Amino acid sequence: MTYETAYDARVKEVLNSNETYYRMMVEWHASHDGLAVEADVKRIIESACRPGHLVLEAGSGPGCITNWFARRHPETRFFGADISHIAVDLARAAAPQNAEYHVADLKRIPFEDHSFDFIFSQSVLEHIVGWEYALRELYRVLRPGGQLLIRVENGGIKQARSRTYALMNYVFLRNRVTIEEPSFRLDPGDWTQHEMNFDVQEIPSDVLLSTLRRNGYAISWFTTGTKSWRGCGNWKAEVVSYLQFWPFNHLGSTTIVLAEKLP
Repeated sequence: MTYETAYDARVKEVLNSNETYYRMMVEWHASHDGLAVEADVKRIIESACRPGHLVLEAGSGPGCITNWFARRHPETRFFGADISHIAVDLARAAAPQNAEYHVADLKRIPFEDHSFDFIFSQSVLEHIVGWEYALRELYRVLRPGGQLLIRVENGGIKQARSRTYALMNYVFLRNRVTIEEPSFRLDPGDWTQHEMNFDVQEIPSDVLLSTLRRNGYAISWFTTGTKSWRGCGNWKAEVVSYLQFWPFNHLGSTTIVLAEKLP
């Protein structure tokens, strides 16, 4: 058994046993009524929600984001794909009529070629061994001219959180600011069970961009975020998000890329 196969099997096993984490996600997103999506991400997804369009969330978890958009855009059809049957069951239980979910490995997506007008994926690729294969599958099921929105953890997040953020927070704020909301915190056991080194690799923005181009995508837009999605709705995190310059610009945890499948 290869490392990739063994890792995929272990991820699936853990995610299918961690209902506590997924239920917490559902409750947290519900309490924020959409604020759990960064402004740039929300704007781009909203623009893709057109009558008759088919939208896929790759790595949809318990469906919090897809269901939120589906309820607001009943004339758009939404699909979610996730490796965890527990997450998919939770998503289906809350799904409106225009949203459906499938248990699927993103490296083997069960859809026909050229199926979707728009695909988005949030904080998923960094958990996949062989994530380039997932990008190729997303390319396959995306229609020519369709768009792909990818959000991944910033390649420097671990160093930023452990070094620069801690230093800047201490020097200027005397450790009075937390970027992530207190409401999104798990007991150590639950969080350890969820993470389990799931961030199998860090993906620097230049690597993500070059990989997208190599696989047939044209880059339309990208940015590096300055906050964790868990800080959305937290006014302190919103203030920090405007500090788009060094050294603050690598404190945040995200890289967001909008790419297009060329006709």
